[in-house]
Formats: sequence, structure tokens, C-alpha cells
Amino acid sequence: PDLGANAGLMPETHWSVVQRLGAEDTQCRDAAFAEVCRHYWQPLYSLARVLGRSPQDAEDLTQAFLANLYRRRGLGEVNPERGRFRSLLAAAFRNFSTDALRRSNAQSRGGHLKRIPMNFAVAEVDFQAAQTHGLDPQRLFDRQWAQAIVNNAMQTCREEWVGKGRAPEFDALEPLLAPDPDAPGYAELGRRLGLSEANVATKVKRLRDQVGKHLRRAVADTVLHPEEIREELTYLIGLL
Repeated sequence: PDLGANAGLMPETHWSVVQRLGAEDTQCRDAAFAEVCRHYWQPLYSLARVLGRSPQDAEDLTQAFLANLYRRRGLGEVNPERGRFRSLLAAAFRNFSTDALRRSNAQSRGGHLKRIPMNFAVAEVDFQAAQTHGLDPQRLFDRQWAQAIVNNAMQTCREEWVGKGRAPEFDALEPLLAPDPDAPGYAELGRRLGLSEANVATKVKRLRDQVGKHLRRAVADTVLHPEEIREELTYLIGLL
């Protein structure tokens, strides 16, 4: 996606995910917690695995950490100037893992995690595939984090297109967003969809801008200053 387009659509407040995790309003706090779990449980699982935990222990540790995150209403007394949410969450997870035997019991997970789908079998497959890149633990975590925000942006876009009755069109255009030697050309796809090549190009650009908007919105929640958004996105996308 064009990381610089539509920058004016970004919210003015940043690091809002931390603020919402500590909100007094239960509904706001629960929504923020669910969002963090959905987006970032898999990077945390991969970090547990690269720290030497077995698959089962990594599952337990991930769920116990997230339950603790909910109970504490976030990361506790943290200063945004110390770093980005991505880095602080990884550091908090590492610290938590040192006391995992005491904390990672089934009772500590609570009912809030039961509503969050976590497919650990798929996460393990993804972790093994990511291992082939030979990344150090922090960069592996960052790569999984990057994949999570991209997947979420794509899913959000798809839901918007589905809501407009345009799911087949989205599915046809999606392969053109990333370099893929097997993806059809604009002319071929235009014939399939009954559109001109120029029309396909326009739709691809709009979809790319839409995905970029959702990526920037996700990253804006995790950095302190607006000028950090592009830098953070460039770093994360560069890992994929």
C-alpha cells in the first residue's frame, strides 16, 4: 500500500490502545482488550516459542499473559516515551515469562479469552515457517506483528466490501496488491469481471489506498507521535 496517501485520515491521538486498555468504562476496556488479543496473540505465541517454550507451554503462557493484561488494565505504569507499544508489549511478555510457572495456570485465563479465537495449530505452522528467515527473537516478533496488522487490514477491507455485496470483486482484486507472479494481469482480470483494463487499475488503486488507511490507523494506535506512523509502517512492511 501507499504508506503516504490519505495521511490526513489518521486520528490525532496516538498510543490510544494503552489508554483504552486502562479505561474506566468496562465496555471500552473490553473492546480494546479484544482488539489487542485478536491482533497480537500470534506474535506473542511466536515470541514464547523462540524463547524456548514448547508449543503447549507457549499456548499457556500467551493466554496467561493476556489474562494478566486484562486484570492489570494494560501494561501498568508505562511511559510512552520509553518506546512503542510493540516493543513494550514484547518486553512485558519477556518479564512475565520469567514467572510463568506461577502464573500460567488454567484459572488465570478467565472468561474474557474464551471469546477470542486463537488457532494455535496454525500459529505453530506459521512460526516454523518464519524460523527459516533466521531472524533474532525481537525481529521475529516484529515480523509476526507486521503480518498481524496486514492481515487485519485486509480482513477489515474485505468485510467492508462484503457489506456492499462485492465479495467476489474483492477476492479477484486482492492478489494484485502484492507482487505475485501467478496473479492475473489487469487485462485478463478485466475480461473476467467484465471491466476495462483502466477500470481494474482504478479499483486496485482504491483498494490499495483503503488497505493503507487501515494499516495507518492500526499503527497510529501504537505510537506516540503522528510523525512516527510512516517510520513504523516502513519498518514493519520491510520485514515481510
